[in-house]
Amino acid sequence: MTNLFAAQTTLASTRFTERFAGAFTTRGTTDDTGTRFLAHIYLPDMVAGSDAFVPTSGGDLGLPQSEGVYVPGSGTLLLVRVQGAAADGSGGTPLATPTGGPTVLNSARAFNFLSLLVFRAEPLAK
Repeated sequence: MTNLFAAQTTLASTRFTERFAGAFTTRGTTDDTGTRFLAHIYLPDMVAGSDAFVPTSGGDLGLPQSEGVYVPGSGTLLLVRVQGAAADGSGGTPLATPTGGPTVLNSARAFNFLSLLVFRAEPLAK
């Protein structure tokens, strides 16, 4: 992420917003999938939501440019890249999520398509 910012890579932000409480669901213990988003872009491996310690931001939408800082156990939104997902978003394995203290989310990849899984969401928030 820091390299993309330093190179002044052209960016466009997309905001994923829950329209109603519980709109984003996490994957249950017996589920193949929770809520997923599909895209064709350069994207961080993990995205800290707007309520995170430091939200992931390209520098538009009213926030300063930041790779994001996620605090495990904080109850804030975290989107995690899913490796090996099919083109329809099914299957695959989410990346290992941060543990311990605050974690800077400083990795990104280029994708022909990618699947993001809602790893953590507050079901009562919208």
